[in-house]
Amino acid sequence: MDIEKEINKQYSILSKGVEELISENELKKKIRKSIEKNKPLRIKLGIDPTGSDLHLGHAVPLRKLKQFQDLGHQVVFLIGTFTAKIGDPTGKSEMRPMLTDEQIADNIKTYLEQLSLILDLDKTEVVYNSDWLQNLSLEDVLKLLSQFTVSQMVSREDFSKRLENNQPVSLVEFMYPILQGYDSVRIKADIELGATEQKFNILRGRDLQKNAGEEPQVCMLMPILEGLDGVEKMSKSLNNYIGITESPNDIFGKTMSISDELMFKYYELATDVSIEEIKNIKINIESGKLHPMDAKKNLGMEIVKLYHGEEEA
Repeated sequence: MDIEKEINKQYSILSKGVEELISENELKKKIRKSIEKNKPLRIKLGIDPTGSDLHLGHAVPLRKLKQFQDLGHQVVFLIGTFTAKIGDPTGKSEMRPMLTDEQIADNIKTYLEQLSLILDLDKTEVVYNSDWLQNLSLEDVLKLLSQFTVSQMVSREDFSKRLENNQPVSLVEFMYPILQGYDSVRIKADIELGATEQKFNILRGRDLQKNAGEEPQVCMLMPILEGLDGVEKMSKSLNNYIGITESPNDIFGKTMSISDELMFKYYELATDVSIEEIKNIKINIESGKLHPMDAKKNLGMEIVKLYHGEEEA
């Protein structure tokens, strides 16, 4: 095997569509080590079960996860059964309500079934962070807290904005990125995927891994997919989402409701259409050869095809 060629091939596939990588050099080193030692990399993606439906916004990092899986790496899908009780403060102007164990259990009932639409479950390691986080002693928690400063936490944009506006920030919310980072230590993550807004949290994982004498994970940040309104990120709570298990008619109908401008981002992040083909669609629309409505119909069919197959599309 030509190792350099294989490294470049994997890097080309894995870096496509990534918004930010910390860092390119580290990723290439990890790929090289994986090939030379014939040991798959451990790729982490965590999702808190704050709702029961996975949508196209969740599918952006999940589809990247599938690329790692197809290249022979070990995908670790982490369901935040403990962190969901706190709620990720990212992008929030107030503390989220803490979920009960019953609400969390109800939300994860169909998660694996939905995951199977994107990932090969037989090759996916599914873990629940309550398995280790709920067993931490007070001493363990204090050791984690001792590795960070208050100034580090308030430098986070969400927190600093709230403090400037005299809005409260709970100490529990400070714990969230620390616990997410500790998850990376526990599962020995080589790479963690997340949306761009997750940067602060994922970097805390690097900090904790370094402090534990481990090689820090690569931080791979994916673009955020705006919802149907074209303003806020896709979210069930904002009712601007397309669920991956919705009916073909609903997926198609909702896709037709997005703006012409947003259509291209959906092509890039929510379909398998190549960058070259997307460029051609843009050129044909600008030249008048293709009507935006027809391009959007094709987009709807491409998304339906991913989750319901060719026949339904």
